[in-house]
Amino acid sequence: NMDAAQHAIQATSYEAASTYLQKGLELLPEKDWHYEREKGFLLCKMVAEVQYLLGLHEDALSWMDKALLLASNNLEKASIHNLKLIQQGLVGNYWNSIETAFTALELLGVSIDYRNPEKAIDKVFHELSSSVTLDNIAEVYHTPVIDDPEISYALKIIAEIMSVTYA
Repeated sequence: NMDAAQHAIQATSYEAASTYLQKGLELLPEKDWHYEREKGFLLCKMVAEVQYLLGLHEDALSWMDKALLLASNNLEKASIHNLKLIQQGLVGNYWNSIETAFTALELLGVSIDYRNPEKAIDKVFHELSSSVTLDNIAEVYHTPVIDDPEISYALKIIAEIMSVTYA
C-alpha cells in the first residue's frame, strides 16, 4: 500500500494516496508500530506528507509528531522537520519555518546564529559546499557527489529554507 501511495503521490493523485495509506493504517495500526518501527515511521511520514498536500495542515502536523516519536536517528528526525518547515512556509508561518530548519540543522550537527538567520544560512551553505570549486560550468560533471547523508540533507534543508528567508 505504501508503494501504491508513493505512485499516487508522484502522479499528484493525493486523494488516492490517502486511500492507500488509510488501508495501510488498517493493516498496521498504531498499537503495532513498536513492532514494525520502520514501517510505522514511513507510514506516518507519508500520511503527513499527503495531509499537507491535501491542505489538511493540522492533521499533517499531528502525523509529523507521530513520525518524530518513531524516528530512530537524527537523519529521520531531520526529514520530518524538513516536511514541517515546508508546510510552515506554505501557510505563511515563516518564523516557525526558520526555527524548524534550525532544529533540523542542529540535529545534523550544523549550528546557526539565530540573530541573523539569512547571513547564517548563507554562511553554512557556503561552508558545506566549499569543497566544490568550479572555474568552468563543465566541471560540474566531474564534481564528486556528496556521499555523507547528513551533509547532503543539511544542504537540502538550507535550500528549502532559503526560499522562506528571501520571501
